[in-house]
Amino acid sequence: MTGPAIVFDLAPARWRRADGDAEALCRAAVRAVDRALPGLDLAGWELGLTITDDRRIRALNRDHRGIDRPTDVLSFPLDRPGPGRTVPAGGLLGDIVVSGETVLRDAGGLGRTPADHLTHLAVHGMLHLLGYDHAATAEAERMEALEIAILGGLGIANPYAGPQMPDNPLKPLEVENA
Repeated sequence: MTGPAIVFDLAPARWRRADGDAEALCRAAVRAVDRALPGLDLAGWELGLTITDDRRIRALNRDHRGIDRPTDVLSFPLDRPGPGRTVPAGGLLGDIVVSGETVLRDAGGLGRTPADHLTHLAVHGMLHLLGYDHAATAEAERMEALEIAILGGLGIANPYAGPQMPDNPLKPLEVENA
């Protein structure tokens, strides 16, 4: 299983090479999602993955969600393959945008390495592209369980078992990264 093609846009000043190869980390995350979901084969599909700064992600968050502050990850789905969906094989899954600044800033406070945190956000964003959400409790639990299993398969600890951001009073999956 090859997974989808990924077009990367990496703002070099927004990710430190010492924190891991962002492209390789995201590629592994996307392939892990593809392998983890039965009946899904994303070969022939394409997605965009951008690592940007807080200023740019804040503008996207404001313009597309009406929330005027930076966030960690945003997903913009286009075509959605999956069980029970009649979408032609191949196409554009959509775009995932991650704030490298937020990843680097938040990782330590969450007790994670920047590489693990970036991988988690790539998995989270990919699940959103495939139609998963966390607006309702049952959906949140299903999405969180998938994230934990996928990350576990990559050797990354459960991101919801450790500390959450102290200024975020919301439940772990009710963050603003739709």
